[in-house]
Amino acid sequence: MIPPLFFYQLAILGLLWLCVMLHLAWPRCGPGASRWPGEPEMPVKSRQKRSHEPKPFAGLTHKPSCALCA
Repeated sequence: MIPPLFFYQLAILGLLWLCVMLHLAWPRCGPGASRWPGEPEMPVKSRQKRSHEPKPFAGLTHKPSCALCA
């Protein structure tokens, strides 16, 4: 009969082989790949400049209904 120590050593070698094969087969991030998934790879182009003056929203402004309210 084969001693159990042989099976334990065989299992450890199998797990070690599996770890090495997964390490070699796992996709690597290249030099152009970003570190974070949400981070853009190319720098963002400059956006159009907006004025800093507040503009009234047409839905919230209303004219007085009568001359007394004005």
